[in-house]
Amino acid sequence: MKIFKFILFIIFSSSIGEMTFAQEGTLDLSYGDNGSVITNYNPALYLTYYSVIQPDDAVVMMGRYSSALGNLQIGLSRHMSDGNIDFEFGVNGLATVNLYTMLYGKSIVLQNDGKIVVTGYFHNNSSNEIGLLVARFNSNGDIDSTFGSNGIAIFYNNMEPFSAKIQPNEKILIGGSLGLNFALIQLNSDGSLDEDFGINGLTTTTIISEIYESKIHAIDIQEDSKIVASGYATIDSFNTCFCLVRYNSDGSIDGSFGNNGKVVTDIIGSASERIRDQSIQPDGKIVVIGSFGDNEVAIARYMTNGTLDLSFGTNGIVIESFGTYCLPSSMLLQPDNKIVIVGESAVPTNQYFIARFTETGNLDMSFNSSGFNMLSFGTSNNNFASVLSQQDGKLLATGYTQIGSNAYTVIARFNSNLLKVEDFDHTFNIYPNPTQGIILFDNLKYVFENVSVKNIHGQHLLGPIHLSPNESAIDLSSLQRGLYLLDFEKSGKIITKKIIKN
Repeated sequence: MKIFKFILFIIFSSSIGEMTFAQEGTLDLSYGDNGSVITNYNPALYLTYYSVIQPDDAVVMMGRYSSALGNLQIGLSRHMSDGNIDFEFGVNGLATVNLYTMLYGKSIVLQNDGKIVVTGYFHNNSSNEIGLLVARFNSNGDIDSTFGSNGIAIFYNNMEPFSAKIQPNEKILIGGSLGLNFALIQLNSDGSLDEDFGINGLTTTTIISEIYESKIHAIDIQEDSKIVASGYATIDSFNTCFCLVRYNSDGSIDGSFGNNGKVVTDIIGSASERIRDQSIQPDGKIVVIGSFGDNEVAIARYMTNGTLDLSFGTNGIVIESFGTYCLPSSMLLQPDNKIVIVGESAVPTNQYFIARFTETGNLDMSFNSSGFNMLSFGTSNNNFASVLSQQDGKLLATGYTQIGSNAYTVIARFNSNLLKVEDFDHTFNIYPNPTQGIILFDNLKYVFENVSVKNIHGQHLLGPIHLSPNESAIDLSSLQRGLYLLDFEKSGKIITKKIIKN
C-alpha cells in the first residue's frame, strides 16, 4: 500500500511522520478495542446525545444521566484522544448538572478559551415551571462559577433549546422553540441576557400560522454575522416541511433571504420532513440534512439567497436510504465540502450508519467502497448522535448502545485520508505562538493561494489570504483571545495549523 507523509500538528511545533492509510470509512482498528470504545456507568443510566472535540482531540460527550436515585440530570464525560476515560474530568470522569427532578440537555459547544457551554431545559415538578438552563464548565469539568449564578443561568421562559453557537465576541446564541414558534435567544459571555438582541435578548418567528408548530434544530453564524436557523414548519394538518430563516446579527429577520427571510421546502406533500442539522460551506451555500418520512435521509443545499442549488443532487435535493427505516442525527462538512452523516437504522436489524456524500450529492464510493458503513456494537438501541473530525482528519462518531439491560456510551473512529499529502514538503513554523496579533512564518518555501482562519467550531473568520515567501505575515489583531485554526491551501491540498491569540 502506498505510503503518504502526514503532519501531526501541535500548538507550538510541527513534525513529519509516515503512515499507511487504510480504506476510508472503515473502523480504525488502532483505536480503543478494534475501533471503538464502549463505556457503562451502572448503576446510573447515561445516554449521550451530543459531543464536541477539544483541541487535544479529547471528546466531551453530553446527554441524559439518570442517577441511582432516579433524578434526570445532564451528564458530561470526557475521553482522551486514545479513547480512555479522563478520570481527572469532573468527578472520576463525569460531571453533572442536577437542579430539578427533570432536566434535559440539548446542546454542547466549546468556547475559544476551551470552556464548555451546555444548554437544556428544566421542568420543576413542585412549581410546574419550565424554562431554559445554560451551564458553563471549565475545560477540566469543574463548573465555572463566573458564569450566571455559580455557573448556571436559568430563564423561566418556556423555551426548549436545540442548538447553540458561540459568537466571535463570545456571546452565546441559542436556537430552539418557544410555544409553536422558532426562537432565538442570545446571552452575554457572563450568562446575562443580551438586551441588544431581539427584544430583551429574545426573538421569535411564526412561520406559517400561530396554530402550526415550528422548531429550530440547528443554527449557524455566517461570515457576515447573519444567523441561519433551520428546522421544520408544519404547513397544514398533515405536512411538516424543511424550514430555514435567516436573521440579522441583532435578531431581526433578513428580508433578502427566501420569502421575506423564510424558506419552506415541501419535498413531497403529506410527509414528515424535518431538518436535523446544517453546515455552511466556505462559499456561503447552506447544506442541511434531515428525515424524509420515516425511512429515508434527505440532504438539501441552498444558495446564499435561500433558493435551492440546482447543481446539487436532483434539483437541489438528495434522497437516500440506509435500511428500511433510518434516521439521521448529525452531519459534518469536511474542508473538501464532502458531507458526512451519521444516525441509526432500525430495519432489518438495529444498526448505526455513517455515510459520506460528494460535493455534488452522490454517495462517495471511496468511503468503505459503497459510500456508507453500517454496524452495531450492542444488541439494541444503536444510535450515532454526533460526528466529529480529529486534527488528522479521522472521523469520530459518538452515541450510545444497549447490551442486555445495560446502557453504554459509544465512540467509534473511522479512517479518513482527508489530510494526506503526497510529495509535498511543507515544513514551516509560525511565530510568535501565542501571538498578540501579527504572525510570521519561518522556512516558508511556497506560495499558498488561499489561507483562511477559522475558530474551533469551523466558522470562517478571515480569508482568503494570499501568502508567499515574500509576503509572509498575517494580522490577527481583529480576533478575540482564543485558539484558532489556519488552513493553508496549495494545489487543492489543505494543511492545518493551530495558533493561540492572546
